[in-house]
Amino acid sequence: MTESTHNQTPDQAAASSAHARINVPLNLENWKGLDQATQDALTWFHQYLLDNGLTWDDACEALGYDRSVVFRALKGTYEGSWPNIVKAIAGYKRIAEQRGGIQKNTIVRNGIVDMVCAGLDYAVANNSITTIIGESRMGKTESVLYWRDQNNHGRSVYVTAPPYGGNKLFLRRLAEAVGVNRNLGAAQMFESISRAFNPNRMLIVDEAHRMLPSSHRTNPVALEIIRDIH
Repeated sequence: MTESTHNQTPDQAAASSAHARINVPLNLENWKGLDQATQDALTWFHQYLLDNGLTWDDACEALGYDRSVVFRALKGTYEGSWPNIVKAIAGYKRIAEQRGGIQKNTIVRNGIVDMVCAGLDYAVANNSITTIIGESRMGKTESVLYWRDQNNHGRSVYVTAPPYGGNKLFLRRLAEAVGVNRNLGAAQMFESISRAFNPNRMLIVDEAHRMLPSSHRTNPVALEIIRDIH
């Protein structure tokens, strides 16, 4: 299943390297005309590519399409058969989940895991900013990653707040997590990041205490970034 790649746009030309990291920022507005099942499939595939550091070669092999088709599907400008794209993603997802089940150890459910999962379920159900607090080494991070893998569908974006580097580094980590160019200016980077979120997506920030201001005179910009995305 191939289509012509003539007359590529600059974005498509930049994406043409087979071994390049997937770097297609989502603009969810471009998908608004698609049914929810198609949007869910596309979002899952995009986030899976990013989370696993897959290349364009990997993405094309996964779906059986050339780079031009994969790029336009992820960008939301594809004019071909969306049901065929969804079918290809569904087939790849089954393989990916089977591999993941074999390669990953299953977490042991306990009170901590149940508490963290309940907190994240609450955040999704109420579309609210939720804070999970606990002692270090309790297993919060492992529980969060377990919940993400069980409830992902491309809707869960996971980042760790940096211990240094300030708001710019935090923005860059968010950008990397959703496929936005990390070399943009701060304002442009934030706008691109915001377009990758809607009420159906979940942003999980680990080690969020690092974003607290050092004093009452410091503006908590990183927290404001999260609030604006929400």
